[in-house]
Amino acid sequence: MKLKEYLETNKISQRQFAKRVKKTPLHIHMIVNEKSTPSPKLAFEIELATGGVVTRDESLYPKLYRENITPSQSKS
Repeated sequence: MKLKEYLETNKISQRQFAKRVKKTPLHIHMIVNEKSTPSPKLAFEIELATGGVVTRDESLYPKLYRENITPSQSKS
């Protein structure tokens, strides 16, 4: 599930979620709207904060997931 869908389904604002993962609302807004990709550490924190519903691989790093590469193996 995408982070945007998770937040909408659970009626959690981006601001509330940002507090949960200790990031700015703007940072979460950029991730939700796919204008930014979270760091591997933040992707893991998002996965934990959503109880595993928003996954690092399929939801936050879909291109890497399709290529079967983990974030630590990417050159970014």
